[in-house]
Amino acid sequence: MAKVNLIQTNFTAGELSPRMVGRVEVVRYNNGAKKLRNCMVFVHGGAVRRPGLMFAGLVRDSDFRSRLIPYIFSVTQAYQLEFSNGAIRVWTAAGLRIESSPGVPLEIGVPYNDAQIHEIDFVQRGDTMFLFHPEWPIYRVQRFADDDWRVHPAPFTTEPFDEVGDRFTTTLTLSATTVGAGRTFTAAVPVFVAADVGRDIEAGGGIATITGFTSSTVVVGTITYPFRSTVVPSFEWLITGSPQSTVTPSADGPVGTIITLTADIDTWRGTDPGKHVVIDGGLVRITGVTNALVANAEVRTKLGSAVAAIPNSWALCRSMWGSEFGYPRTGAIIQQRLWAAGSPGFPQSAWMSRLADYYDFEIGTEADSAFETRVDSDQANPIRHLAAIRKLIVLSYGAEFTIGAAGDGGIKPGNIDADPQTAFGCNEAAPVRAGSELLFANQSGRKIRALSPDRFNTDQFASPDIAVLAEHITESGVVDMDHQADPESFVFAVLANGQFAVCTLDRDNDVVAWTSHDTDGFIESVSVIPYNKTQVVWATVKRIIDGAEQRSVEIFTWDLYMDCALRVTDPTPFDTLSGLDHLEGKTVVVRADGITQADKVVVGGSISLGRDANSVDVGLPFVPEVELMTPEVASPSGSSQGLQMRTNKVTLLVSETIGARVNGRDVPFRNYGANVLDVPPEPYTGPKGVELLGWERGTSDITITQPRPEPFHLLAVIREFEANL
Repeated sequence: MAKVNLIQTNFTAGELSPRMVGRVEVVRYNNGAKKLRNCMVFVHGGAVRRPGLMFAGLVRDSDFRSRLIPYIFSVTQAYQLEFSNGAIRVWTAAGLRIESSPGVPLEIGVPYNDAQIHEIDFVQRGDTMFLFHPEWPIYRVQRFADDDWRVHPAPFTTEPFDEVGDRFTTTLTLSATTVGAGRTFTAAVPVFVAADVGRDIEAGGGIATITGFTSSTVVVGTITYPFRSTVVPSFEWLITGSPQSTVTPSADGPVGTIITLTADIDTWRGTDPGKHVVIDGGLVRITGVTNALVANAEVRTKLGSAVAAIPNSWALCRSMWGSEFGYPRTGAIIQQRLWAAGSPGFPQSAWMSRLADYYDFEIGTEADSAFETRVDSDQANPIRHLAAIRKLIVLSYGAEFTIGAAGDGGIKPGNIDADPQTAFGCNEAAPVRAGSELLFANQSGRKIRALSPDRFNTDQFASPDIAVLAEHITESGVVDMDHQADPESFVFAVLANGQFAVCTLDRDNDVVAWTSHDTDGFIESVSVIPYNKTQVVWATVKRIIDGAEQRSVEIFTWDLYMDCALRVTDPTPFDTLSGLDHLEGKTVVVRADGITQADKVVVGGSISLGRDANSVDVGLPFVPEVELMTPEVASPSGSSQGLQMRTNKVTLLVSETIGARVNGRDVPFRNYGANVLDVPPEPYTGPKGVELLGWERGTSDITITQPRPEPFHLLAVIREFEANL
């Protein structure tokens, strides 16, 4: 066949899956690549060398994993919170670690260990951030000054409560485990009261109804579901429901009034203060117990009357959060309410605070009251994440839901709907907002789904997989991610294998381009904060330095062409660079005054440049690589795939680039002449070509690299191609 000139004008389909090699009819085939390694795709179409990683400093303790969580008060006041084993360190957006005194990093104690910090969820409004973890109370982070940060359990005035029974810290011995009446239940210490008759004892699937009260340590009951053992350990059994007694309040209010609750038989326990009683259409909170018959209480919602309430017409409620049931694992703020959800004891429950009061979860029926709702599905999938896009988004391990108002007005008690949407499920990685979409990793972490309202039905949401054409990149699973909106829309995803992926996501221009990335080390977390009128991506990285694990905080920097790098400038020329202990023993690449030098090995924390320089970058190398798809040329005899073919010449259209290689051959960039060898090469924009020889069967392999630490931006590729049709 005659020679043809083919042009690939863009890479907006990104790195394509090996499963796409034969899909020449797909439009994105012509806009993708077999490999886009350590390159990122601009929305305009070009593949550009990814930003390098500037070394900011070592983490608090390299023996433990760390995690970065963004603390953003405004676009001009943002910080990175470095969570490590039991403490937080604070970094400014400029990359400086805040110190409590000269040379001493500021540290704030937290209860989370290194395994737990990657399970933390968070939400922030203003200067206050809430931290969620299922094993710890909700914590509050507040900033009062750069060096004045306070982290304490959030001071909730009331936590969500319900009729969840009583659990006891004593063993329980049964006379028999089988179904039947007349069984005795003996506690090691006094716990029973007369009002327990009619309540149920539950333990490990066994259920018995208490039919008689013998003493404070012995009751009689009927077993309806068999127990596993005659001895039930402490804290593994409970009495469900409310006491079966008649209770009379001394007054109906008003709110704040201290009243007494008098029972006709022994009812109250010393553990009851702090619990709530729903009675006579009102609500009171127990403040103290005088004896088993009389409790003191504060009126929280005025009672409809102060009359005797018979058994089952009143309820004794206690907190749904605590060591017994665990704590919410996720939260969100929407419509002036703090939401919390997904505790181990109530995995499908979501609680909303009182309107405009994040610290009050006192359940009520008024429009501004706190409220609980449960996400019901055919599977008992725990809620893992909450987020907000028009409605409250609920992501569980098995499905996605929305919570919104059932009718007119906002979300409030009696006007709330939890609607199922899609059924894909999510993993531990926190979802991120990208434009009008919520991106989340599925259960395996191999797919990234984009949840957003259906364009034709805003009440229905869709969750397409945006990594479907690049499933090989995320094969090990996504463990962390964040979104950078400026200078371009990039999604950074940390992978379980220590590498990371970047997706250029621009729906308006139909760009979904995944690229794969590596570094000499293991990326463990990623976080984005605003700085200097743009957004900056940070990472924590584990590397092997001088034979030992070292963890560092590093910042993606566009004009840096190496990783774990140090940049030193000095008006006085220097030929030795020290302070490189974080690269001890490593072979590093060096740029001195914009000129690439020979590689060096760091010894004793320093290198010798071999020449004087005023500005030096030193770091670990990485190589951008673009491998093109085999072209498809149709002819009257059919497809060119599988035939003998060759590319005679490759022309690269580049922008602000210094150097490249095609299939290992250097593309000439530098012009030689007088006064050009002692100055940095000028970045080049335009076409640069190289001739290739050789026939190949069924493929035309073209690989473009830039192995030197220099700028590289590939706009398009033109090749002179022929095949024996």
